[in-house]
Amino acid sequence: MNESNQTIAVKKNATVKHLIIIAAAILALALIVILPSPSGLSMQGKNTIGLAVFFLILLIGRPVPLPVACMMLIAAMPFVSMVQAPDGGKPEIVGALAGFSNSVLYFTIASFALSYAFVSVPLSNRILKFLLVRFAKSTKSLLLSMMVTGAIVSALISNIPGVALFIALSKNILKTIPDENDKKRLGRALMIGVIYADTIGGMATPAGSSLNMLAIGLLQGATGITITFAQWMIVCLPLSLILLPIAWIVILKIHKPVELSREKLEECARAIEVPKKMAMNELAFVIIFSVTLVLWILSSWIPMLDVTMIAIISACICFLPGLNILSGKNFEDFAKWDVFFVQGTALSLGFAMINGGADKWFADLFLYALPPLSPMLLVGICAIFVFFMLLLIPIAPAMISIFAVQFISLAAAQTISPVPLIFVLALCTANCYFLPLDSVPILGLETGYFSVPEMMKSSAILQAVIVAMLAVWIPFICRLIGVM
Repeated sequence: MNESNQTIAVKKNATVKHLIIIAAAILALALIVILPSPSGLSMQGKNTIGLAVFFLILLIGRPVPLPVACMMLIAAMPFVSMVQAPDGGKPEIVGALAGFSNSVLYFTIASFALSYAFVSVPLSNRILKFLLVRFAKSTKSLLLSMMVTGAIVSALISNIPGVALFIALSKNILKTIPDENDKKRLGRALMIGVIYADTIGGMATPAGSSLNMLAIGLLQGATGITITFAQWMIVCLPLSLILLPIAWIVILKIHKPVELSREKLEECARAIEVPKKMAMNELAFVIIFSVTLVLWILSSWIPMLDVTMIAIISACICFLPGLNILSGKNFEDFAKWDVFFVQGTALSLGFAMINGGADKWFADLFLYALPPLSPMLLVGICAIFVFFMLLLIPIAPAMISIFAVQFISLAAAQTISPVPLIFVLALCTANCYFLPLDSVPILGLETGYFSVPEMMKSSAILQAVIVAMLAVWIPFICRLIGVM
């Protein structure tokens, strides 16, 4: 068989495989729709769970591009989950698009712009070269320096563009390694390390992840309780500082990156060229981002300062003529539409599950039967529950949308403030990488340096550590700062 015939055969096999995946998704949805509803679950709620299974199969199998999979779900949602027009008429598409009106999506896009601006000016390479020269004396220190820097950056900008930035920087380092086996082993550790570090760093501040903003917004909308920027940092920054070195050790023990010589690392550093002095565009971005960070922190005390609007305005300033930071043609480069569509669709699916009562049904099964518990035990059980549910719905925005109200109700039933449980929900869903299908781990998975089973090995350990840390820390610190 010549090369042309082999290519045709490969394409034909891929087509058959993709059609089978689509058929399996449709069959699973049809079976769930046909089956009777379990006790306590409405037909709409049951059908919405079917939609979640349908979407999950498409996300795992990838038979079509992610935006197409999202549009398939949006098109099916009004009919399958019985989203009706207010007058009881034909199914409406508005409810299926509800997630796309959420400010979180636009915070993410603005964060991508700030991240791309960070890469467009020499600042990112300047930082990377400094780290390689001063701290990267071995593979272990290289990995640690990349993770520390990634965590710091992702605490300041959303972790989705943050992980995209450090994946790009990691690829630049890997280009200097000629041996493919060495490149694969180091690449696996770097990519998984970047995912963990950016996720952990994103926990530290409200601006570090769109999930943090979503959880804060849902809590305020349901209860009127506001978690300020400063309060979030007091609770979550210590967790990030402790969890980051633990993640580094886990990666070294589980993934065993190849050891590079000091000379090789010095060669990597020399390959990164940066100007000695800051140009006007780099200096302008430093000023813009410094002001952005100050305003984010001040939003804790000045209600008119909205974190999302600050991010959007800062991103727009980077496009101003004369600054030479970003231009119109850059938009297609940094706007990750896969992430935009997945987040919006996941939020719409979450709203549909709430409307259908699926969230309450899951909570009734696992949480509402609990007797009165100590805050420590309650936090630990809720953390385990979130990680378990992420196996069924491995999309963080959907998880927060679905269970925020239920966690607030659970807190009322246990006669405690909902704030600790909202922290647990936000922080556990952020660490959604056992099945790496959420926005942050997907970016790393697509590099091809690691597989899902390989990441599972270290993720299971890290999530167990997170459960223990949250159970001990969250009740203590929330009580100390008066939000419990």
